[in-house]
Amino acid sequence: MNSFAQRKNQQHRNMSDGEIEDKINRYLGLIVAPILLVVGSLGNLLSIAVMSRSSMRASQASVYLIALSLADLMVLYTGLLRLFIKEVSGTDIRNHSTASCRLHATLVYMSLDTSVWILVAFTGERILSVFRPYKVKNICTRVTSLVIIVVIIVVMLVLNSHFFYGLTSVTTVQDDNTTVTDPCTYINSVYKNFLTNVWPWIDFCVFNLVPFLLLSIGNTCIAVRVVMSRRRAKRHGNRAGPSTDRLSFKITDQAPPMRTSARNERTSSMTAILLLLNMVFLATTTPVSVFFIIQDDWGNSVSTPKEIALFRLTFTVVNLVQYVNNSINFILYCITGSRFRKEL
Repeated sequence: MNSFAQRKNQQHRNMSDGEIEDKINRYLGLIVAPILLVVGSLGNLLSIAVMSRSSMRASQASVYLIALSLADLMVLYTGLLRLFIKEVSGTDIRNHSTASCRLHATLVYMSLDTSVWILVAFTGERILSVFRPYKVKNICTRVTSLVIIVVIIVVMLVLNSHFFYGLTSVTTVQDDNTTVTDPCTYINSVYKNFLTNVWPWIDFCVFNLVPFLLLSIGNTCIAVRVVMSRRRAKRHGNRAGPSTDRLSFKITDQAPPMRTSARNERTSSMTAILLLLNMVFLATTTPVSVFFIIQDDWGNSVSTPKEIALFRLTFTVVNLVQYVNNSINFILYCITGSRFRKEL
């Protein structure tokens, strides 16, 4: 009886020493990661197909949404796929060589930042479309949109290019005179301090804080403008006499009520998409940004197997939540975009 109790206590201690957290961590990597990969791949490819149709290409929004889907695919196949491969094979693609380490780190951060800032640029285009509806086609052409997207990619590539300098291969000699090579570590203590204490704050501002502020301000402006336009259109619609209406719109250089109503309906649909994208963006990216800020202090404070396992599990969870943002845009378009649904 005592032997049985001792075995149960030993099993309980073993499970308490991080085994539960490690099992959950592994299941998340083996089950949730491939689900997000499949859903995100199909969704983004369908979004590209729908936005590439002739009826959708007339809208400047299609340029940004196609670019957003491509950026999201790149995020999934550089960041999320790495996590899945680690769980399946136990190997990290960053550890294959110094070149793969530098290239992969740069591509992951660049694609994540590019995805977010394409959304910011798209919001800026929508602001112009509701505040300057008769000039937006001259200002925001397809060429202009493509140039903006290319500029975003170049800026984000330059911003994250420090990985090419700061990550390298280091060989150390152990006490037993054996050598251990780490193909993906800091080049020196200065860069280690930058990457662990300074870079997380820069990344938080570029990837989360500044985009969220701009998106919030932009979406608020769009929503207020749409409400004001609807009220103005309703007042014009209540006026007596068609000739009076035509004269009024000619003098004020505004479209007749039917055209205004149609435009407002399209803008309202796009505003709904943007607002939902904004909320999902904040909810899914904030946890991982906060984690990277506290990662170094938290990592240095853990000592027991359970604490280490909990640290690893937390990283996996916030990582997967972040990739949700790059996997479900197609679903969000279907929920809020009436025109998008009609094209399916």
